[in-house]
Amino acid sequence: MGGIGTPRLEVKYQRPTRGACAQSEFLSGTVEVDKQMISFLKRCGRFVSEFKGFGICHSCGRRSCFRFRKNMEKWLTDLSFLWDCSERLKNDLRLRENYFCVRCNSSVRVRMHAKAVLDYLHLASDHELLAKFKNEANFKIYEAAKHQLFKSPTFKHISSYVTSEYYDQASPGDYVDGVRHEDLERLTFPNDSFDVVITSDVLEHVADLKKVVAETLRVLKPSGVHIFTIPVDKDLPHSRERAIRLENGEIQNLREEIIHGDPNRSRGALAFRDFGMDVAEYFQKLGVHLKTISLPNIHGDSHSNVDVYLYQKTC
Repeated sequence: MGGIGTPRLEVKYQRPTRGACAQSEFLSGTVEVDKQMISFLKRCGRFVSEFKGFGICHSCGRRSCFRFRKNMEKWLTDLSFLWDCSERLKNDLRLRENYFCVRCNSSVRVRMHAKAVLDYLHLASDHELLAKFKNEANFKIYEAAKHQLFKSPTFKHISSYVTSEYYDQASPGDYVDGVRHEDLERLTFPNDSFDVVITSDVLEHVADLKKVVAETLRVLKPSGVHIFTIPVDKDLPHSRERAIRLENGEIQNLREEIIHGDPNRSRGALAFRDFGMDVAEYFQKLGVHLKTISLPNIHGDSHSNVDVYLYQKTC
């Protein structure tokens, strides 16, 4: 298990400067790390200026350093250039989808999402989550992604940690290259199956969000929770629909088409809606009480937060 048996990391971080002395300044006495991490940084050469901090990665459970990848910043800038949303949202996306763990490549959004799940379960680490699976036979989690939040390979062997992806041409419950396919609008799981359901920047891409909320509530056990992230435009007063699915299955765009990156689709994933500052009221109309967990971007821009949301099955 990552991080087990290693000494506590003491951080006294100072940002590196550009130039030949940056690497030595970055390593000399400002952060106490093991020899392996120092060796890694020495191999980074010209990329050393992209490293922004050290700490514990909540996704892989290991001590790590975090890299603000300038190529990702450029890719997100180019992708969102023509989007009809606020510059604030575009900037938020450039921050939350960056600061990657050099060990498991999780972004700060993914790490803070993992932390929110652990915090809700009153657990300190992924190691404690694995122990919970071992000690509580009936405890189950469903993540609508292929092990995006918790990166330890051990999770792949935990039958009570169920994962899936969405593939356009597959039927719900089928397997594609060993990965389960599920449609959030018509899940194949029995009622009251899971203690926690996890989705990560997915709900803006589903056509019928009301049906998705109903399905997550169906498969959750009583008092179970859906813990998720969504991009919220904090300069948008009211959430708005961008596209709808017609009765014949065709998609009708209500606004200029926005496509987000998707590893399973070369074209990307269509955004059906923009979430705004009324997101709590939006979900209230869907029949659930939304709670917001605002976590500081402790591994990057300290002035930005990562918001994680949850609602609970109350009956």
